[in-house]
Amino acid sequence: MKGQAGISNRESRIANLKNGNSPYRKFPSWEGLGVGSSLCLCIFMFLCLCACLCTTAFSAVTEDADMNMGLGTHTTATTIIEITGHMLGADSLPEGYILATVFHDTDGNGTISQDEKGMKGVALRIKNKTATTTTTGQVIFQDFLPAGTYTISLDINTVPIEYICTVPLEQSVVISSDGTASVEFPLQLSSKIEGLVFIDENRNGLPDPGEQGVRDAIIHANDCLTVTSYDGCYRFSGMLSGKYTLKLDMGSITDAGYQDYEPTTINTMNVGLQQGQRLRRVNFGIAKREKEIEFE
Repeated sequence: MKGQAGISNRESRIANLKNGNSPYRKFPSWEGLGVGSSLCLCIFMFLCLCACLCTTAFSAVTEDADMNMGLGTHTTATTIIEITGHMLGADSLPEGYILATVFHDTDGNGTISQDEKGMKGVALRIKNKTATTTTTGQVIFQDFLPAGTYTISLDINTVPIEYICTVPLEQSVVISSDGTASVEFPLQLSSKIEGLVFIDENRNGLPDPGEQGVRDAIIHANDCLTVTSYDGCYRFSGMLSGKYTLKLDMGSITDAGYQDYEPTTINTMNVGLQQGQRLRRVNFGIAKREKEIEFE
C-alpha cells in the first residue's frame, strides 16, 4: 500500500507540473510566454550582457590609462598627459594647458636649450593632482583650465641626490582666458668645497704630518658659512656652480682658544666651481704670532 501510495503521489505531482499547478513553480514557463514575449526577453538579456561587457572594458581601459600616467587611484577632474618623444613648447599646445618641464641645466642659465635633457621620474603637483615626468622631463596639466593663477610644486625627494633645483620648489603660473602657460624647473649637479684649518708650525703654508687641526673655526663662502670639525676639516656641500670668496674668520680662531695666532696662508681666497666639481684642499694655516725682540 505504501508503494502504491508513493507511485500515486509521484504521478499526481507530474500531472500538476504539466497543468502548471506545482507549488514549487515561481516563474512562468517559456511555453507560457508565447513567441513575442520570449523574443523580447531574449533581446533584453542580450542588451544586459552587452552593457556589462562594455562597462568592464571601459573600467579596464581607464585603470590602465591611470597606471600609465602615474595617477594611481586618486584620479580627479584634472587630466594629466605625459609626454614622450620630443620636447614640446607652450606655443605648440591648445588652450587651457600648463606645460611643466624639469631639466638638467648644463649651462646654468636657468632656461632649457635644445642640447639640454629633461629629467625623468620627478614628481610635480598642481592642486590635488600629482604626476611624474617621463623621458622628456615634461608633464602637461590639462582640463581646459580656466583663467587664473596656479601653483605647481616640485617634490625634491624625487630628484636624484646629486642634483639641486636652482629655483623655488613652488612656481606660480598665470593662464589668460585664451592662453597656455609653461613653467620650468632647472636642475644642476651640486658641487663641494673641502679644506682644512691647521696649526702651521713650520710656516710653510702646507699641512704637514703631525700638524694639528683647528676645531670650531668658521669659514665663509659668500653668504654661507660652516664650522670645522674636531680635526680641523670643513666642507660646503650642495653648492651651485659659480664664483665664491672663501674667508677664514679670525675671530673664531681667538674664540677657539688660539690667542695671538695669525694666518700663514692667504686669509681670503677666490675660487670658481663647475657643476659637479669637488674642490679639495682649500686650506688655511695659522701659527703663533712671533714676538719682536727689542735690542737696547
